[in-house]
Amino acid sequence: MPTAPRRPIITVIINGQDYRLSADDPASVGHLPKAERTELLRLLEAIKQEHTRSQKAVLSALTATTQTSTKTTQEQVSAGLAQTGRLGRGDADALMAQLIQEEARNQKPGLSKRGIYKFVGISTLVIFLLVIIF
Repeated sequence: MPTAPRRPIITVIINGQDYRLSADDPASVGHLPKAERTELLRLLEAIKQEHTRSQKAVLSALTATTQTSTKTTQEQVSAGLAQTGRLGRGDADALMAQLIQEEARNQKPGLSKRGIYKFVGISTLVIFLLVIIF
């Protein structure tokens, strides 16, 4: 029976003292003094809030691109991100991938063989008529 992968050990330095913490080892968390544990919880709460804020920024930006016309400018996207907060690197990558997909869907298709034949045929007909007239 395969075992579940272990979570990584994280080294945290608080007030010059380093602690090795792991979610798989509750005893490592128990070695933290109460003051350091409180500071670590505050830090983790700030990280959680920033994570939530960046997720909301990505969702609102994606919603804005699907609801607006195809002429969404970079200034509009930048203004929307400035209002909602900073994006993390992964969030920005996800947003850029979504914007690239949106742009690809809104592009006009290229020339087909039928379109080229039609252009050549009409051009030939016009030249032929001009030669006959003059």
